[in-house]
Amino acid sequence: MSVYICRWPNGDLSLACGKNRLAIEHVLDEVGNPDEAELIPIRHAVAIHFHLKEEIERAFPVPYCLELEGFDESSFLDVCAAYPILDEVLVSEKASEEEIAAAIEREKRRVRNELPELSDDSHVAMVQRLADIPKRLAEHHSETAKVIASKKK
Repeated sequence: MSVYICRWPNGDLSLACGKNRLAIEHVLDEVGNPDEAELIPIRHAVAIHFHLKEEIERAFPVPYCLELEGFDESSFLDVCAAYPILDEVLVSEKASEEEIAAAIEREKRRVRNELPELSDDSHVAMVQRLADIPKRLAEHHSETAKVIASKKK
């Protein structure tokens, strides 16, 4: 099982795991195109801790009843590594609110927001652009479609 921190261009962060990179890109595609993000592999055990809220809303499912409590120590360091500019400012005891706000803005612009690499296959590239999906996922779907089409002949 592979685990990645996905650092989105707007500064948001996702933690994704899956049996391979294709599976990870598939779940990340629910949020955005991971080809536009920075994927940081985590090569150690990960624990994320949640706290069950005391007061909950009846109309929401269980996941909305949980609050993020924290990460295990090694994952905490990986998250800090995903935000190097902000981390550098926050470790300074003399950091002002303005410096922190500026670091947050720089972090939001730090991950390049370039157009993703397109497939060499023009049909797959068109699907990538239209569906805004990662190259690997578009190529996988194309290969799957070819296999299905060949079986129907």
